[in-house]
Amino acid sequence: ENRLQFKTNIGEASLKVKIPPMLVQILVENGIKHGISKLKKGGIIELSTLIKENTLLIRVTNSGILKNELKSMQVGILNIKKRLYLLYGNESTFILKEENNCVIASIKIPI
Repeated sequence: ENRLQFKTNIGEASLKVKIPPMLVQILVENGIKHGISKLKKGGIIELSTLIKENTLLIRVTNSGILKNELKSMQVGILNIKKRLYLLYGNESTFILKEENNCVIASIKIPI
C-alpha cells in the first residue's frame, strides 16, 4: 500500500563514515512497527545524516506518538544505547523524543 512515505536527507560527507551495523535499520523498523503501522493513513519516515564539528548526526523521524509504545521498544532502545556506549563511551548520545505527533530518534557519534 501507499501508507509509508520514506524521505532522506543524507549529507554527502556522512556516506564515508562507518557506523555500527544495523543501527539505522533498527530505528527505521521501530518507526514502521511502532509508529506508521498504528496509523490508518500511514505516515512518513525521514532519515537524515550530517557531519558537524567532527560528529556524525543521525536522525530518524517517524509519524506517530511515543507514549503508548515505549515499553515495547525497550529492547531495541537498550541495545542501541549499549552498543553506542561500548564503542564510543560517553562520547556518543542517543535521544528518543516526541514532537508534534512525530517520534524523533537522534544519535551523535564522534568521528
